[in-house]
Amino acid sequence: MPGPLPTRLIVRSLTGLALGVAQLLLPQHDGDVTELFIFIAIRSASRAAGDPEAWAPSAPARSVSVSALAHSLGVPVETTRRRVGKLIDKGFAIRTGSGVCVSPAYEASAQAEATLNALVSELDATLLSLAHAGLDLAALAGVKPADEAVGYGAEPAPPPPALTGGIAMAFCLRGLEQWAGVFGDLTRGLVWCAFVHENTKALHASNELSWAYGHHDTPPPDSLRTPVSIREVAALYFVPYETARRHVNALMEADAMERVDGRGLIVPARALTPDRLGAAHPVILSAFLQMLAALSRAGFAIPKVPA
Repeated sequence: MPGPLPTRLIVRSLTGLALGVAQLLLPQHDGDVTELFIFIAIRSASRAAGDPEAWAPSAPARSVSVSALAHSLGVPVETTRRRVGKLIDKGFAIRTGSGVCVSPAYEASAQAEATLNALVSELDATLLSLAHAGLDLAALAGVKPADEAVGYGAEPAPPPPALTGGIAMAFCLRGLEQWAGVFGDLTRGLVWCAFVHENTKALHASNELSWAYGHHDTPPPDSLRTPVSIREVAALYFVPYETARRHVNALMEADAMERVDGRGLIVPARALTPDRLGAAHPVILSAFLQMLAALSRAGFAIPKVPA
């Protein structure tokens, strides 16, 4: 894999992973993106994502304060407090003496188990697609051939889905936070990501196109973007239609989205340049490398480049 890493190719695939996680979890949160982010933040704070001992059944969950959650996500404290109350009412979280943590009853539930298994499947599919695109993920994770017994070429017992899923959730939270930071709102960032992803699905099926438009300074041209409607995106990502429409209107006013001849909407290439996105791509790439290293340390079998 000579030359610089194909940052845009990687970010495109990882955005698909983060959106897949959102699709899995949003129905449990009534399409409320802010509630979803707060839940993932609580879960990530309750367990150290890359520490296997933190996921032992006997290990206590750590608490996080409402103010710390609000600060980390850039959400008003009162908004955060209301959403935390809803999470407690739904059984996803519990109050503690110093704040809130993920509910042990939820963690032990069949719902949590099914969600984590589906999340790990999403992670597997994403990493396999990147390996098939030619990325040496094991090398990026810092795994050496001498370490084959720990996740490179060998087939050890896989880590528990709670540990693997925790690592992936923590990454997805950090990735989606970057897009929220660009647009100043969690839901707006997710809606924008959803349109980018749906617009460029054709690229995911072609390694040649993925690499041709795979670097930080080479966004794919508008002619390769498939327009999609607000209703389609709202239905796919379980976001209420009026919420999605409101955020699309704001994105269009900011020249981050446009209509195409009555066929739907696209995020145009001019909205995807490095000067518009700031440090989002490099930060997501850095988080991805940290995720790979954490997965490898946990004993996850990093996919190899096909022979």
